[in-house]
Amino acid sequence: METANISVILIDDEPTAIELLEMFLRGVSNIEVIGKENNAIRGFELAKDLMPDLIFLDIDMPDMNGLTLAEKLQTENFYSEIVFTTAHQHYAYDALNIKPLDFLTKPFNMEDVELVIRKFGEKKDKKKQEKKLEEF
Repeated sequence: METANISVILIDDEPTAIELLEMFLRGVSNIEVIGKENNAIRGFELAKDLMPDLIFLDIDMPDMNGLTLAEKLQTENFYSEIVFTTAHQHYAYDALNIKPLDFLTKPFNMEDVELVIRKFGEKKDKKKQEKKLEEF
């Protein structure tokens, strides 16, 4: 897996959820949290401005549902991978339509976060190999 830094933003209406996730991510050497937002609409603008590799996105938020936000990001031809984070498993089916990198159900732990980061690295490596094959 590639060791280049992975840029991440966190969007969740619960500040404690952002703090916990950021604490887990600090334990992963190649992660750089470049932005945090507790408002989905401002989170959308932050994501457009910073264009991170990964977005950890809560689904159940008061100002805009995370599923709606993810769809807006994809419509903008956005390349970031999305990881949904939610305490409500009933969103899982709807989230699959958006094709996120992963879906974490709260409360999750450090191992869950490490697995997501590994999955991102593998997907990134696979895309890189496919691009090399196309060029060949």
